[in-house]
Amino acid sequence: MGKIEFETTTCSVCGSAKCASWFTNLKDRWFPCEETFTLVRCNECGHVYQNPRPTMSTLRFCYPSDYQPYHPMRHGVSAMLKRWVLEREVRECVKHKSPPAAILEIGCAHGDFLEKLRTQGFKVAGVEFDEDVAKRARTKNLDVSAGTLREACLPSSSFDMVYMKHVIEHLPDVRETLAEVHRILKPGGYLLVATPNIYCPLVDCFGVDALDFDIPRHLNLYSSQGLERQLREAGFAIASVNHDPVPNSWVRSCHLRLERYKWARAFFRLENPFALLLFTPLSGILALLRRSSRIRVWAKRHE
Repeated sequence: MGKIEFETTTCSVCGSAKCASWFTNLKDRWFPCEETFTLVRCNECGHVYQNPRPTMSTLRFCYPSDYQPYHPMRHGVSAMLKRWVLEREVRECVKHKSPPAAILEIGCAHGDFLEKLRTQGFKVAGVEFDEDVAKRARTKNLDVSAGTLREACLPSSSFDMVYMKHVIEHLPDVRETLAEVHRILKPGGYLLVATPNIYCPLVDCFGVDALDFDIPRHLNLYSSQGLERQLREAGFAIASVNHDPVPNSWVRSCHLRLERYKWARAFFRLENPFALLLFTPLSGILALLRRSSRIRVWAKRHE
């Protein structure tokens, strides 16, 4: 991993520069890295974000070639659950727009979701930051651009839906990206944003050991209220807010908290169905109470 350089920033939600340290001296829990990182909380709106944060030119060093989302799991319990989730998400897209609507996925990785959408008759395209991963997606005959959304130079009002699943928390330029999404969406088009929820019992229990921190890759950590405000100020109307049951977040957080114990590393892993079952009731209850660690917001561009 190359040396990461830093820059100071302001709150992406309200624009304020006033903030207070929340967690300091944070380390990358998944990849070796000399640098430490700081999370701050905005004094004006409570949004949590990295400050200082990695510069755009060195952000790529935070995503080594063995970054897990770049290498899809094809077998085992995790792969089975992922296939089930993708099928559910395709059905949800169909409820909002019917084929042959045009759908763009930002952060499409290797294109599994786009492939499923295409089988349903949707016109699909993708944007993926990593050039090598984008090339892999294109081997599936998918229209995938490498780089940022702005660099893709897509035509205005060209998509019926834009899908951003666990992308917004990685963006150094949230406002600019949402402005670009608004431009390329047709009037009445939908935007789906899924992201971790920072104000939830998972974070209360595990603190910096919570899976969804994922420092330094997560630059912005949203609450439901903060995300809704961000989308409204970008020109979208909130259509629905959903909280997902996510037992895997609890399993991986236990793994991080207890990683010094060999027995814990062996038990608290996604390939162990008993570990997932252990937290399924709790995660289901939290979703019903709207306190889950994962939120999905459907937003609509005004007609």
